[in-house]
Amino acid sequence: MSNSPGLSRRALLAALPALIAAGPAAAERLALAIAAVEIVPDTIPGGVLLRLELTPDSRAAFAGFTGRHIGETVDLRVEGRVVMSVRVVEPIQGGVFVISGMFAKGELEALARRLQAGKATVEVEARAP
Repeated sequence: MSNSPGLSRRALLAALPALIAAGPAAAERLALAIAAVEIVPDTIPGGVLLRLELTPDSRAAFAGFTGRHIGETVDLRVEGRVVMSVRVVEPIQGGVFVISGMFAKGELEALARRLQAGKATVEVEARAP
């Protein structure tokens, strides 16, 4: 067997299509189903928060998802917009999110109505390491 540069180059060129097809590590995404939506007062005077509670199936799926992504950053997206990012240190099993600071009160109320009607999407995505 030879260690010539030509052989290494040929091996790399032969493997290149597979490496390109593989691309960067794909981030895992999970769509979540919402059981309850509530606008609650914030501790900041006049402020409001959006409280989302997952369905039992989504809560179990989310616990498994966060268990697979310990040590990674996970984004919570509502209608494609990142509203919260957390670094996962242990599986998250509670199934409740409280979102603050991202929306004006009227926008939050409209979003709550869309979520209650099932017309808005909620998903989490683990950032590729």
